[in-house]
Amino acid sequence: MIPVVLTLILGASLFSLGWDAGVIIAFMCSFFLLAILIRDIGKKVLYLRFIMLLACFQWMLAPAIFRMVGVKPPYEYGEYMTFCIIGTLAFILGLAIPISKKYKPKSDLEYINRLETYLEKKPNLGLILFLIGIVSFIAVPYVPSFIIFITGLVGKIMFVGLFYIFFSKSRLKIPITIIGVGAVLFSTVLQGMIGTMIFWSITFVLILSLKYRPSLLLKLSVVIIGGCSVLVLQSVKVAYRVETWDYKENALGKRKRKGIDKNPNLMLDLITERIQDPSKFFTEEALIGMALRMNQARQLALVMKRVPDTEPHSNGEMTLLRPVQALIPRLVYPNKPISPDPRDYPRFTGITLTDSHAVSIGPLGEAYADFGKFGVIFLFFNGLMLNGIYRWFLAKSRKAPTFLLWFPFIFVISISSIENSIAGAFNAYIKAIVFIAITFFVAKFFFRTRL
Repeated sequence: MIPVVLTLILGASLFSLGWDAGVIIAFMCSFFLLAILIRDIGKKVLYLRFIMLLACFQWMLAPAIFRMVGVKPPYEYGEYMTFCIIGTLAFILGLAIPISKKYKPKSDLEYINRLETYLEKKPNLGLILFLIGIVSFIAVPYVPSFIIFITGLVGKIMFVGLFYIFFSKSRLKIPITIIGVGAVLFSTVLQGMIGTMIFWSITFVLILSLKYRPSLLLKLSVVIIGGCSVLVLQSVKVAYRVETWDYKENALGKRKRKGIDKNPNLMLDLITERIQDPSKFFTEEALIGMALRMNQARQLALVMKRVPDTEPHSNGEMTLLRPVQALIPRLVYPNKPISPDPRDYPRFTGITLTDSHAVSIGPLGEAYADFGKFGVIFLFFNGLMLNGIYRWFLAKSRKAPTFLLWFPFIFVISISSIENSIAGAFNAYIKAIVFIAITFFVAKFFFRTRL
């Protein structure tokens, strides 16, 4: 009840200031989702709730901030903002709608109780998974290109291993967790992979909260400190990458990192510079730059300006055909388009990117490019699909409690899908699910161990 009342007060206040309806709706939806997320941390499994909030931030709030600071979108504001709002709400509805009663848990905390009971008899399983993962994580830069993807997937098992350790009775739980999290954070930050670090950190905090059930004050503190940390890291990310990343193209013509010159001193200097002068975060240039990185709806505005007047609607190519093509192995279909295809951005926006940029037109842009205004219907079913995957994991967790700890594979992909191509996200979903299934199969039939 309190989040509803506070949201209505916020809406009334913004209305009294004369803000337009689109901006008011964006701020109200974002505030409401943030408020109920904070309220329910430690009480429920909040994977889908966080995805709703992120979609609201990137698809609605960011264009609203642009409107506030006077930056005009490249397309007529009213029509553009209407598609953003309806499309985002359709996606959120797809995520929130109850699919089936059998997938609905009596209490999310029941899963945690079952998980701890299950792991009491397997105190060392998490350590084994963590060691397998950390070795693969370290090996990624040195393995042949044709096994980089699978090595990277195996490397992510270290996160799952940390989750296992955390809910087990292992005496080494605390030191291993601290060392593991510290090593991962240090490595990902130095590689400039700030998003990877942020997404897995959020996953860890959401899972951690289910065990310790923090107070409201602690939750607010973590959200504020975490938000400030993200602000600092995102502000230095571009400058760090410019200095440390090198690029080349692979055989498919897709931009690829050639090498990363890890430079701890540079990262430390950049962070120190931002902290010493916090006013730099609030300049108009800084706010616009942050909104630009956050504003996935801007790609939609570029698409709406070009489609269908210059480029015809693609009639399902981006959102239906490409995901189906993603299921076909490249050995069978050598000319299968990569996801995202670097030709899509200039095709639908008219803007040619340099080699150092890899940008898709995003789910909103792809939905509009395919179906125009009716693309919001697809966004609903996109959210419904992710909802179904999540409920399936929950259903499986009733018999295999640890299955819930493997959903972060899908969760991190889902976060990335807010700004990446639909086909690329669908491809990653399938690979992650197949990888998890194979991992469980190998553990059971070759090592006589139930994960």
